[in-house]
Amino acid sequence: TVDTRIVEIGGATLLLDQQIRRDDHTLVQIDVLLACIGPDGRPRRLPPGLRAALRNLPS
Repeated sequence: TVDTRIVEIGGATLLLDQQIRRDDHTLVQIDVLLACIGPDGRPRRLPPGLRAALRNLPS
């Protein structure tokens, strides 16, 4: 099972905590930092609709 939890929603980034589990044992834990970028490769703010949808997800 892969469990993913949103840790922080930034202006152009999203920090996730992911854990891979088998039964009750955590096999791997990793922090994932995602960045929203434009076609030019520069940071771009997360779209407001996406930000709102992410905030409404259960924690």
